[in-house]
This record gives sequence, C-alpha cells and structure tokens, in this order.
Amino acid sequence: MKSQLESRSQYVVIHRLTAYTGQGEGYAADPRILEKGAIIWADPDFWKDKRWAGQLVVRFLCDNAWFYVDQETFASSTRKMPAGP
Repeated sequence: MKSQLESRSQYVVIHRLTAYTGQGEGYAADPRILEKGAIIWADPDFWKDKRWAGQLVVRFLCDNAWFYVDQETFASSTRKMPAGP
C-alpha cells in the first residue's frame, strides 16, 4: 500500500480567518485570528477527505504552530502563492 505524503505549499491569507489548534478531539478554547497578509504553509489536497472534530479540515503551519480550519473557510480565505523563480 502506497502512502501519500503531505507536500505543503505557501499560501497567503486574503480575508481574516479564525483557525484552531488541536486539543484532543475538539478545538482549543482559544482560537487564533489570522489577519489578511499572513503567510501559511498547507497541502489542502492531502487533507481533502480528512476530518477533525467531525468537520472536513485543512491543517496548516503558521508562525511555527499547527492550526486547523474547515475546508470551505480555507478555500475562500486563502490564495496559493506563485512558485518562486
């Protein structure tokens, strides 16, 4: 059986969004607000069918911390940055 590896790309937040850290099976009590312009690293294709706390989510890295956000919010609040030269 072949295992898919997570391959993160750089994204920019285009609309303010609320992200959550993992805490057992639910969201952490203190959500983090990410402002427009924040840079994150994510692989939404890897997370396509993954659930956390009953929701379809994307996990991403920002400021050396892992966060989760539902897939719809991720899609509407971020844009993939173009690849470098």
